[in-house]
Amino acid sequence: MPIIFWGSRGLTSRLDSGRFYCPQCDGKSQYDLKQVRPFFTLYFIPLFPMGRAERYVECQRCGGTFKEEVLDMEPPSEEQRQLHRILDQLADGQSLDDAEDELVEAGMDRGQARDLIDEVSGKTWTCSGCNQRYLKGVPRCRTCRAR
Repeated sequence: MPIIFWGSRGLTSRLDSGRFYCPQCDGKSQYDLKQVRPFFTLYFIPLFPMGRAERYVECQRCGGTFKEEVLDMEPPSEEQRQLHRILDQLADGQSLDDAEDELVEAGMDRGQARDLIDEVSGKTWTCSGCNQRYLKGVPRCRTCRAR
């Protein structure tokens, strides 16, 4: 009895290339716009296409793959970068009050800084020893080490 090998595999083709903002590299990089199309195979030879082709963008620097919409993304503004940095610092244990002071030092109005911190912080707790405010997940106060 003869053995028949059949199946499917994707064939990839490059459609375009250029420069784009890569969110993984956080900078401008070269990209390839690629397309993968599934083919029916017989004895590992692709015979005819099956289904729809899927398109994606591949960064040539980091190898990250993204939906095609990434080509329309703009790099984050300096304010957005600063906000992400502050959110990371809050998650690492910085007090909300210190983050607010940092925003004011960067040129933001105190009221705007307080509103922004309150908007992004969610649930918080206040240290009973020094009255510094922290995100709920922060286990202890950085200032007086109280819980």
